[in-house]
Amino acid sequence: MKIKFLIASVVFFMVVALPVFVFAEPPQLPHIFYGSVTNNDSDVPVGTIIVAKVDGVEKGRITVKVAGMYGGSGALDEKLLVQGGLSSNDVVNFYMGDNVATQEVHFSSGIVRKLNLTFSEEVTTTGGGGGGGGSSYVPPTSTGKMGDSNGDNKVDKYDFALMMSAWGKTGIGLVADLNKDGKVNKYDFALLMSNWGI
Repeated sequence: MKIKFLIASVVFFMVVALPVFVFAEPPQLPHIFYGSVTNNDSDVPVGTIIVAKVDGVEKGRITVKVAGMYGGSGALDEKLLVQGGLSSNDVVNFYMGDNVATQEVHFSSGIVRKLNLTFSEEVTTTGGGGGGGGSSYVPPTSTGKMGDSNGDNKVDKYDFALMMSAWGKTGIGLVADLNKDGKVNKYDFALLMSNWGI
């Protein structure tokens, strides 16, 4: 009786379940960006968040770690990953707060591209007889959800993709370094998985 059940289970798996895995569509590769980023011809400061949107919907983000640069050209450097059910007809726009960059591109799955971004945000100053004030721009803050590396209020496949793109990196301020020990490794992965779907 047990052998018949085992054989029936194996046949069921091969006929019904296996084709689902074999014929499933592979995940879409992201369009990946890095480059310089300026506002009014000045380097944007560390901590500024650059967001990629398609039709007003966020499809990726990166935090500036070096003034005037987002991401890097090295294979292990963090980059801006843009993905999420997009086609080559979709136009990607880049934002710093509510301000859109001059550059826009058509989505291209699997391409790594250097794209220098320029913004023309009006900077207002306040008060300060003689000393001046400061910029009115304040970078957005994270959502506070452990594992939400891209700031979309969910811990999901996009956060996983960011972690995998930073896997093995060391340094200060890595977005995927969830436990803030200066490394992206299995301990960060465990934190991501424990908060998955939140």
